[in-house]
Amino acid sequence: MIEVENLRKVYGDFTAVEESSFSVPDGEVFGVVGPNGAGKTTTLKMLAGLVEPTSGSARVAGYDAQNPEMRQHLGFLPEESPLYEDMTAVSYLEFFADLYDVPGDEATRRIHDTLDRTTNPPAGSTP
Repeated sequence: MIEVENLRKVYGDFTAVEESSFSVPDGEVFGVVGPNGAGKTTTLKMLAGLVEPTSGSARVAGYDAQNPEMRQHLGFLPEESPLYEDMTAVSYLEFFADLYDVPGDEATRRIHDTLDRTTNPPAGSTP
């Protein structure tokens, strides 16, 4: 469940997001659509806990979006990555594991489990 109430983000004199409110029930797939500069990316960054809202509130999976524990329930893949183009999938995942303080052995296990599941789906599943 995602719950957003009067979410607002201001940078100096520029208002990036103005009093946005919406909710998304568990299991629902949703998209954010709008013209460039409408505040879509800023809103998603606030939901991911990457940007602190100026005012309002956002909850994801029952957690305040600014609570680091919420990140265990959310994945965020921006349109453009600030990372190097020649990074491998493993090095990209290692970077984020380090960013989220996942211990080395645990990170390695999770990365290989994830890559195994995405490259070798269970029999009978559809891609």
